Amino acid sequence: MKINFIFIFIFSVFLESSLYSQVKHSPEGKKTFYKPTLNSNSNTIQHKGKLFHFEIENTFKKLPSLTLVFTDAKGNQQHFACCSDNGGLESSDDDARPRKEKGIVLGKNYLKIKMEDYNLKVGETYKMTIKGLKDDLFVNFKYAAL
Repeated sequence: MKINFIFIFIFSVFLESSLYSQVKHSPEGKKTFYKPTLNSNSNTIQHKGKLFHFEIENTFKKLPSLTLVFTDAKGNQQHFACCSDNGGLESSDDDARPRKEKGIVLGKNYLKIKMEDYNLKVGETYKMTIKGLKDDLFVNFKYAAL
């Protein structure tokens, strides 16, 4: 009985810390940046709002753009080019200033997408796959109502 409790406690701490590793708040706390993972079966995050902010760490090479693939619960996929020519690139502060440099640079990239531009439906669960980097990255989320 005692061993089961210890195992459950350790597992819950691990699960909780893995969820926190997927979410980062801006210094002022007004925006939430989701951190995609290498795990395609990562935790599902509840997302509210019309803008979806995420952070990627690019250790591969400078890229003109990325490809986003949204997969719904039924397996239907939508493919989109993302974030070229400053469309979606921003600074990490709450002013959301556009970055002067175009494309996906080496290091941290803070990006945002407008949910309505991607035909995503409120109440649906999606897997966002980010392609174009050395490895695919994933964010599982439910697009919740405000």
